[in-house]
Amino acid sequence: MLRAKATGGSPMSYLFTSQRELPNFVHLKAEPQSGALGATISGVKLAHDLGQDVIDEIYRALLEFKVIFFRDQELDDEQHLRLARKFGWLRIRSCRRP
Repeated sequence: MLRAKATGGSPMSYLFTSQRELPNFVHLKAEPQSGALGATISGVKLAHDLGQDVIDEIYRALLEFKVIFFRDQELDDEQHLRLARKFGWLRIRSCRRP
């Protein structure tokens, strides 16, 4: 259940907070964003070859917050594909123009 809580400033500024406890993470930090969903994830470098325990925590954060953001990450194409494959099977289609 979500409840609205005034955050100060204008009367229209609200922050939706959950009445349930947020999950505890060991390998990363999740900072909820304002609004009903979303969190910024920090403490993890996506370009590294992440272990399954870190992948599991990222997935738990995605399930909890529905939208997750990773700031200041630099991944080349191969690193991006390697990370995506940790979450499941990929179907890659070419975007070539005729």
